[in-house]
Amino acid sequence: MKYLIFILKGFIIGALMMVPGLSGGSLAIILGIYEIMLQSAANITKRESIFTLLSIGGGAIIGIFGASYILVAIEGNAYLGYAVIGIVLATIVSYLIKMQKKAIPFIILGAGIAFGIGLISKVNIEYNNFPAFLFLFAVLSLLAIGLILPGISFSYLLETFNLHSKLISSIHNLDVLFILIFGIMLLFWILVTSKSLAFIFKKYHMQTDGLILGFLIISLKEIHYDFSNANIGIGIIMLIIGFVIAFLILKLTSKKEKKEDKNLSESL
Repeated sequence: MKYLIFILKGFIIGALMMVPGLSGGSLAIILGIYEIMLQSAANITKRESIFTLLSIGGGAIIGIFGASYILVAIEGNAYLGYAVIGIVLATIVSYLIKMQKKAIPFIILGAGIAFGIGLISKVNIEYNNFPAFLFLFAVLSLLAIGLILPGISFSYLLETFNLHSKLISSIHNLDVLFILIFGIMLLFWILVTSKSLAFIFKKYHMQTDGLILGFLIISLKEIHYDFSNANIGIGIIMLIIGFVIAFLILKLTSKKEKKEDKNLSESL
């Protein structure tokens, strides 16, 4: 039953993280499995950790495939954009509540890093030869961080390196070779990055929270929707709904996250 829940949550993360403005890490926090994923990646040799990651990862893959078929229909929906803003704002507020004043420099640093990533110009590369795949391997190290860290939109990083449309078209056209290469490379960097982040969370938890808050704040400017044709009243209602749902889930899972923090520290 536990692993079925992980599959469902992984599906939700995989589907929604393809929507511009939402990050896989933020979704994992909202669903209460962020620390579980980091802990499992840090203890990848354990049987339970393997099953946990396979369950979440398998659900995420199904979600990504499903999202690729409906993304065109929902991506430009302004009301979805309002809901996304509400979700991100709720996550920011949840971090502000527990934030300490001495974390302010790290909030600024996190915002600066996220802003810098957003300034990276698009690279026009056709991923159809060996040198391009070597470049892809390097790019996926950054994408892995964007996938794991809250506040960094995985889909915008995909667009930055001309991979968003490539990945969606590969799924639609069942380009198995590219999907396998992409998946294996990304999995490698996720495991490496997760283990590093698990260590950082243990040693520098307050500083890391500050960096994440900085990422989240800057992520608001990356929510690009055409709000001009939307009814502002309905939009505000959608924003409030997104905020309330996300905030309540974060509130309900806060105690569980503290327990996971303790377990994570004990396991390292």
